[in-house]
Amino acid sequence: MELTIRQGDQADYPLPVASAIGWQQHEDKWRTTVSLPDLPKAQIIVPSFSIPGADYSYRFTASVGNEPEVPLLRIPQGDMAKVSSKFLSTHIDCWHTEKKCREVRIHLTVADIDDSSLLSNALLVISTRPLSSNYTLPQGLDVHARPPILAHSQMQAPANISKRICSPTALAMATNEPWPLAIRGCYHRQTNSFGCWPLAVYWAGQRNHLGAVETATNFDNAAIVLASGTPIVCSIRYGAGKLNGAPQSQTGGHLVTLTGLADDQVEVFDPAAADHQSVRRTYKLEEFAEAWLRHRGAAYIFSA
Repeated sequence: MELTIRQGDQADYPLPVASAIGWQQHEDKWRTTVSLPDLPKAQIIVPSFSIPGADYSYRFTASVGNEPEVPLLRIPQGDMAKVSSKFLSTHIDCWHTEKKCREVRIHLTVADIDDSSLLSNALLVISTRPLSSNYTLPQGLDVHARPPILAHSQMQAPANISKRICSPTALAMATNEPWPLAIRGCYHRQTNSFGCWPLAVYWAGQRNHLGAVETATNFDNAAIVLASGTPIVCSIRYGAGKLNGAPQSQTGGHLVTLTGLADDQVEVFDPAAADHQSVRRTYKLEEFAEAWLRHRGAAYIFSA
């Protein structure tokens, strides 16, 4: 099953937002719940939340039937709560279903927000798809993001972090924000990592970029976003020699900035390049699709 639910009062997001968020106040916190249809085993569930220009904290939890809620990380900083479930496993940014799930509900709790009127600017997105999936390739596309993109090679950063910062590096290129600020803003202390998807979206929101993490099994939404002028940050993985022209021979997880689709090729800015001058790359469409869409198919998407 593939499904994306978008809620909010946002006209700026490049993809359709279907409904308002149904907030309920609980003392100094705000909470909402989104119900999902029954989900099969081996499904990924990716929640995302953003309020551009606001300071706040939030946490997602998921429940299946009468089982206890299973939380993800508290954002912007926080530990992963240890709650077991026979239905859901947690993976920092998302959940995986361990068996067929009925009565699935995703709960969002927002705290530490001084002005509740800012909630009217929020965007809530829930995406789900099979962990591994077939995908479809576009035909005859010629679409490119148009803003000037300043290329950054993560390998030019200090050696102690250079191999760990593909997420903030790709994010800086997609949003045209200062690279050092993105690195600092995307560091998650409790997990000692720079690649936490929701923290990347949160930091971009602090810089007034409305965004979300979404999953896909095709290039349809990518083409719409690129046509709006905005690059996309894609989470990819590939085996040895499976992405010709890439600076890494293989990777179990990497993020790149997708800037164009044309015929049988994609244009990306790959932060794993050895230097800033060689970041811009062209890959075969089918090879890139296998790297991006076969497993998880996650991407950061931002307003123009």
